[in-house]
Amino acid sequence: MIRRIVQFQQALGRAFLYFRYRSRSGYDAARFWEQRHQRFQSDFRAVASVPEEEHTRYPKQKQQFLDFLAAQQIGAAGSVCIEFGCGNGFWGQVVLASGAKRYTGMDISATAVAHCQKSVPGGSFRCCDLGSPGEFADIQADMAISIDVTQHIVSEEKLSQFLRNMSTSVCEGGHIIVTSYTGCGNQYTESPNNVILGFFRLPALRWVYAWDVSTIQKHLVGCELVGSASIWDKTILAFRKTGRERK
Repeated sequence: MIRRIVQFQQALGRAFLYFRYRSRSGYDAARFWEQRHQRFQSDFRAVASVPEEEHTRYPKQKQQFLDFLAAQQIGAAGSVCIEFGCGNGFWGQVVLASGAKRYTGMDISATAVAHCQKSVPGGSFRCCDLGSPGEFADIQADMAISIDVTQHIVSEEKLSQFLRNMSTSVCEGGHIIVTSYTGCGNQYTESPNNVILGFFRLPALRWVYAWDVSTIQKHLVGCELVGSASIWDKTILAFRKTGRERK
């Protein structure tokens, strides 16, 4: 009985998110992430499923990320790095600790950016919608990274612009590092409904989407895939910008 009550409360919570953040394009990402960072003051609860991931998932992901860069012979030391979706600043701290010469983090949440400006010394930060057309060519980084972000882009049009912006921000010969759920095609990972007691249905906000490698590669025009590996429950992909369109 208690379990049923908890399930019902959780379903009501998910339905509340649906009515609060739904939009024609899937969900209102700017409002969703800004209010999430405001609520949790940009600590790990703003970007993780459960608070415990700060001590489990993130240290393991950090090591997997660094091992992947080493295996692909992509050096963070001495590089100019830009991050698309800096969140609470975790990955900015990682690349700066690895010797990055310059780091710029960008996020859709103004609260996240303000937090990073205080908690990540040595970095610079911008608040902008990374899935909209914009000017990203002024940095010309050696490496652009986006970790645990693409799954929160639920429109292929937005994903395409997001990846074009990443490519624009990187100089020729530079690298683009992204993660995604792969191997299951392009699809939402959540059900559109909360099913309670086997028959009662409430709508659920769907804000996690799996993008396959071929789709990501299609939208990174002028870039070639040079490596991939597992990172926690996703795949990490490395692309090199060649400037040449694939035939």
